[in-house]
Amino acid sequence: TLMYFSIRGGLDSQPFLASNSHHDVDKAYCPTFLVPMLYFRLMDALGVDEKCSLDGIEDISPQAVSLCYGLCERGAIALLMILLCDKRDEMRDLTLACLGLFSIVISSSQSRSYSPWKDRPQQQMLIMCVQQGLILATKGDSSAQVPCLPAVSALFLARASLILQTPSHFMYTSINKAFLKNADNSGAFPDLFRIPLFVSLVSSASDEKGRMSQERLWALRLLHDGFLDKDCYRPLVSCHGSELLLSML
Repeated sequence: TLMYFSIRGGLDSQPFLASNSHHDVDKAYCPTFLVPMLYFRLMDALGVDEKCSLDGIEDISPQAVSLCYGLCERGAIALLMILLCDKRDEMRDLTLACLGLFSIVISSSQSRSYSPWKDRPQQQMLIMCVQQGLILATKGDSSAQVPCLPAVSALFLARASLILQTPSHFMYTSINKAFLKNADNSGAFPDLFRIPLFVSLVSSASDEKGRMSQERLWALRLLHDGFLDKDCYRPLVSCHGSELLLSML
C-alpha cells in the first residue's frame, strides 16, 4: 500500500512529494485514508486502544516488531515525516501519534534483538530527534498544536529516513552525522524550521572524487523539490541561501 502513496521517484533525482499528474493521483492513496489506517494498525499490533495509556508498554510482540520493520522498509517513516508539513492540524497530530507508536516499538528490547532490522538505531535516532525538536518548538506544552514544518524541511527528514536505510548511499555519512551530533541538545534536531545541511552541502569542499558535485546537486534538488510555498522562503533567507545560489551562477 505504501508503495502507491502519492509520491514519485527515489532518493535523489525526483521529488518525494505528491505528483500533479492525474495518472499518479488516480493510483495513489490519499493521506486522509492511509495515515488513520496506519495508526489503528499499529495500535492493534500493540494490543491497545485509544483509552489505554501508552506509558510503560514493555510486552512488545514479535508480530508488532515484524510489522514495524516491514513498514519502515517500505517507507512508512519517510511518509510520516513528509506529512509534518501538512496544513491540516489534525493530520499533523495523527502523524506525530504514529511516530510515537513507531518509537515505542523501535526502542524496545524485542526490536533490538531482531537481527534483520539493521537500520533500527538510525530510525530510532531520527524519530527521537524530531520528537525532541517538536517539544522544543512548543516549549514542552503537551496541549500545544503540532507545528507545521516548512515543506523543504519535512522533505529533508523524509529523504533522510530513506538514506539511513542505505549505508552505501553517498549522503549516508553526512545525514547520519547531522543527527548524531544532536546528543548535546537533548537529542532535539535544531533545523526543523530551516533547510538542514544546505549551507554545508552547497559550500562542500569534499576532496573525494565527485563527492562535492554530488552533495551540491543533492542539496539543490532538495530545495527545488521542496520549495512549495511562502513558508519555505524564510528558511532559505535565514541561511543566506539566495546569496549562495547567486554565487554559483
